[in-house]
Amino acid sequence: MRANRSLLLVLFCTLATAILVHGQTHTGYISIDCGAPIKGIERDIVTGISYTSDDDFITTGDNFNVSEEYNYPANPNLPYVLADVRAFPKGDRNCYSLKPSDATDNLYLIRASFMYGNYDGGVNQKALPEFDLYLNVNFWSTVKFKNASEQVFKEILTYTDSEFLYVCLVNKGRGTPFISGLELRPVNSPIYNTEFGRNISLVLYQRWDTGYLNGTGRYQNDVYDRIWSPYTPDSWSSIRTTEYIDVFQSGYSPPYEVINTAASPKSEEEPMELLWTSDDTNATFYAYLYFAEFETLETNESRKMKISWNGSPFSEDPFISPFEYSTTLSASRSFTSDHLISLQKTEDSTLPPMLNAIEIFTAQSLDEFYTATEEVQAMETIRSTYKVKKVWSGDPCAPRLYPWDGIGCSYNNNNHHIKSLNLSSSGLQGPIILAFKSLTLVESLDLSNNDLQYNVPEFLADLKHLKSLNLKGNNFTGFIPKSLMKKFQEGLLALSVDDKNLCNSSSCQEKKKNNMVVPIAVATSVIVLLVVLVIIWVILRQRKRGADAGPGPIPPSGKRRFIDNAGPGPFLLPSGKRRFTYDEVSSITNNFNKVIGKGGFGIVYLGSLENGTKVAVKMIKDSLSTLPNGASSSSSSTRASKEFQVESDVYSFGIVLLELITGQRAIVRTKEGEKISVIHFVEPFLETGELDGVVDPLLQGDYSSDSAWKFVEVAMSCVRERGFNRPAMNQVVSELQQCLAAELAREPERSSEGNGDREVIPASYYDELPLVLPKTALLQGSDGGCFWKVAMVKRRDEVYFGQGWSKFVEDNGLRDGDVLTFVYDGSRSFTVDIYGGSRACKEVRAVALVISVDDDDDDDDEEDTNTSSEPEMAQTVPNARNQEDSTIIEPEVAQRVPRTRNKGKKRVVVQDSDDSFISEDSDSLSDSSYSPPNDDTLLDVTPKVTNSRKKGELRSVNSNVGSTSNSSGSVSRKRQSTIKNPEVYLDDPNNVCFEIIIKNRIYELNVPKQIVKDYCLKFQAYVCYIDNHGKLEARAATWQDQRVTIKKWERICKRNGLKKGDRLLCEIFRKEGLVYAVKIHVVATTS
Repeated sequence: MRANRSLLLVLFCTLATAILVHGQTHTGYISIDCGAPIKGIERDIVTGISYTSDDDFITTGDNFNVSEEYNYPANPNLPYVLADVRAFPKGDRNCYSLKPSDATDNLYLIRASFMYGNYDGGVNQKALPEFDLYLNVNFWSTVKFKNASEQVFKEILTYTDSEFLYVCLVNKGRGTPFISGLELRPVNSPIYNTEFGRNISLVLYQRWDTGYLNGTGRYQNDVYDRIWSPYTPDSWSSIRTTEYIDVFQSGYSPPYEVINTAASPKSEEEPMELLWTSDDTNATFYAYLYFAEFETLETNESRKMKISWNGSPFSEDPFISPFEYSTTLSASRSFTSDHLISLQKTEDSTLPPMLNAIEIFTAQSLDEFYTATEEVQAMETIRSTYKVKKVWSGDPCAPRLYPWDGIGCSYNNNNHHIKSLNLSSSGLQGPIILAFKSLTLVESLDLSNNDLQYNVPEFLADLKHLKSLNLKGNNFTGFIPKSLMKKFQEGLLALSVDDKNLCNSSSCQEKKKNNMVVPIAVATSVIVLLVVLVIIWVILRQRKRGADAGPGPIPPSGKRRFIDNAGPGPFLLPSGKRRFTYDEVSSITNNFNKVIGKGGFGIVYLGSLENGTKVAVKMIKDSLSTLPNGASSSSSSTRASKEFQVESDVYSFGIVLLELITGQRAIVRTKEGEKISVIHFVEPFLETGELDGVVDPLLQGDYSSDSAWKFVEVAMSCVRERGFNRPAMNQVVSELQQCLAAELAREPERSSEGNGDREVIPASYYDELPLVLPKTALLQGSDGGCFWKVAMVKRRDEVYFGQGWSKFVEDNGLRDGDVLTFVYDGSRSFTVDIYGGSRACKEVRAVALVISVDDDDDDDDEEDTNTSSEPEMAQTVPNARNQEDSTIIEPEVAQRVPRTRNKGKKRVVVQDSDDSFISEDSDSLSDSSYSPPNDDTLLDVTPKVTNSRKKGELRSVNSNVGSTSNSSGSVSRKRQSTIKNPEVYLDDPNNVCFEIIIKNRIYELNVPKQIVKDYCLKFQAYVCYIDNHGKLEARAATWQDQRVTIKKWERICKRNGLKKGDRLLCEIFRKEGLVYAVKIHVVATTS
């Protein structure tokens, strides 16, 4: 009996220990069986994990079971969580809210499971549903199905520093989203690191258990609860051991069942190859390879292998697997569709390579910002207090395409903010709670048609940005706060309330019962009526007297009398209408010099006509600026209650703006005869970036593209579909004034161009120019000496050198008859050779343009001896230039005008300072002008810094530091500057700049930390890339080691067609101590 008791005690202790270990293994797990019909906890007998229903994690959706043919017992191997689903037929975005036990700076593995299984009776079987997954506010993955029985698992590794994690299902209009299971696993070890740190998540692409023999693919001793898929091709053999292997040293902790098996090639001389193809060529992949040597090797045996990815080695030295403990190698590659990881035995290895497992992930950028925390908490309080029945889950404002219903948001370079909140007819009951006060930036608040009660709270007046407040259709009592009434009376707030229960005084005294109230009210009404009748009688009598008196004397000569308070007495003006231009009015008033009065609608100025007649000129204020909130004076639409609608006015104004910029009417007739809105006319051009297709062709290109884009953007923002997303009219006016200022700033340019500071490029050469021209050209001598900045202008049907050309002519002492040759490098610079001839050839008629085209197939660079195509004067040009005429450059003496003989090359020679030219010569970019980067670099970065200099003087940087990296460590090298005189490419020679050589395009631009440190660079949260295509806003991240990365670099590479070997110069712009822009100068491109 005692033996039995002892046996039971031992058994009990063993079970208790197992349960304790099991509980420790699952610490921090969140395991949800989505759509489970029973609320509670149930244990999966296969994994040993306890699952709970999802009622506590989400409030929307409907529960379903998969059909019997896909469920138990017909499918005995069906994973536990796939037997039922929760579907979301309502709402664009439905989110699960997960609260990790310790969400402070931790890494988490999150897995979502799906199986359609005809849960809806096969309604969608012919067109299986497709929807998107979001983690918090960032895109995670798209969920698709090949058939009804397919099991889909989506897995992601991400960091979080917030209290909650939101997993959201987004309806794309391709079927109802649903989910079967949701799991969260803490990954506490510092593993799965990338060079991007916490700015990306890793989305699982594949996890293979190589050498798999038998097993479930999911094991109870896997602390991270990963799912391992079998992968053993026919050309590989499986190896297995029963020896103990330490799996905890590396932190990745693969389960014993995975690390105790391995694969090796059947033919020892053949490599092990892992091949996959990605649809996204821009994707960055990360691979983690698991190794453990469990075969006891003899002294003369060795297992060494070379591991490469698309030909690039993981490490410089051969890899040797550690004996009886696991280790992991990792690497990344991007910008290719085909991937091949190869394991090859070395020449001195006696055994073939061996691999235990591999994990492959893709990088998912985390670019989106969140809504401000205090506003999120306020909205959660409002939702729970009033039990709002809208589909509100996840972040209120993000993703931007799927904000909460009834919410409008403002998006900037930091947290998003709630700009408008519409809870009209939402069944709200009780008082207005204090949570509304936390919406500090809200501009419009609609609480109409609810059952809100008690007093209107004072704190509503503290919302400084509130411009519209609708409280109609509620049961408030008491009074409207003084501060709220004051904002209303000052025109700062559009306030809508009911009169039945509220009064606008500071107190509402309780009505006293008094028998005299009715008689007094009647008497007062009678008295008021009598007074009104008397006033009407007096007015009618005065009109009658005026009619009897007849018309007054008519001034002689058909003139009318006009009285101006500015003069000593009356004076006469001619009858009839006359229009004045703005310039005439400015002249009449002596540029609005003398103010003689001010009124509510503008200022009155004293003026004088041509004949000396004194006049008063009133300058009406901007009609939009004089109205409250900048709204227009009339509404395009009103509600049944005749309530003024600001959003409608803004929409109508946007239509007017589009009519102005396009030259079209509100309804446009297409070429096919279809009638469409001017909005739909504009949208296709905006999607392709074709500004010329939007702007009225009658302008003939005579406008600033920046101001035109701004104008179009303002117009389109006014016609947004949702009223609360449209800007206030005062904001519209402000932005239009900026457009006007930009256009007015171009007037000096026009004036200077009209004064001869321009050189038109011949129309015959216009078609040879690139589509995108630099705004500023650099003219530089062929000796690499001085340079001049000259504006390059494209207007209407001509291209010319504008502002700065006269300075070039003056500094070089150019005269009629001088011969110049220009060679254009295709990006920004023109190499200029200046030859004398003005004195020796004055009697010879000037040659305006000479273009030589040699289509000979011979590519030799020999001089062309046939000069019959050129004027005799251009063949031999003596150097008659006085050296004292030019103190800036000293051109070489030339006896002949240089020409090329390459096929298709054009050289333009202009002799006459009234003309200019551009020469295209592909040989101007020689591959020998720089040394190619090393093969082991992804992006060769060379910092360059320019200092202040005298005008026309160039100073090159002799040595610069670039950094390259590989898997074995970081190596710093010094090398010679590859861009001579980088200052010539910069908008401002004093700006900091650095050089980069494209090796492979990557997601981010890395700013060398040497520059960041030496020049104390501080970056805004968002900076702008600037190139010939315009501006592109991107997020900047500053790391603890002072390294700075800027996202969206791959877009710059793509839209500029950059290729391997292209050489760029990045110019840094700062304002108030912060870097706000990086301008990209393409210095040299590979053909």
